[in-house]
Amino acid sequence: MTNDDIDLDEVSLNNMDIGLNTDWIEKFEHIDELYSTFYKDDNEVINITFVFVNKCNEIERVKNEQFILPEKNKIPTESLMDLVMTNKPTKYSLYFMLKYNITIEPEDIKYIATRSRDYLTQINKIQDIYFERTITMFQDLNELTIFFIEKSQKRNKTSKLILLNKYKKHKMTMKQR
Repeated sequence: MTNDDIDLDEVSLNNMDIGLNTDWIEKFEHIDELYSTFYKDDNEVINITFVFVNKCNEIERVKNEQFILPEKNKIPTESLMDLVMTNKPTKYSLYFMLKYNITIEPEDIKYIATRSRDYLTQINKIQDIYFERTITMFQDLNELTIFFIEKSQKRNKTSKLILLNKYKKHKMTMKQR
């Protein structure tokens, strides 16, 4: 080994002999742990609310459940279809969906009451739904609300027309001999 090569074991032993003060690192880690709920993280679970609206546009029933996302921050189309089909009664149809996703930055939390931000998004078709990373403390507020509306009974719009024509001439066929 040359003088330019450094033996890491020797350096670490020398540092222990010197007695480095690592208390500041431990204090920083403790403080950092206290603020960990203010850091953004991936969404793995969201709340889903099913709202059933009757023909008079009145809310008839509301159902809530927690949904574990198959992929972080995303509800794939297939999973969304399964959710809709398993929770949709036969006399209802899908009306629309609302996604509530809090995307505030950690440094803006102190201004949350004074600054208005639009966290609500209307979704009109079944497609992949993405949720942005959210501050850990607010993740339980992320929600997808699915509205079902009661189907109206269809009436037969076709009618049978009977034409009566008194003056209609009938042609008679003649037999040939």
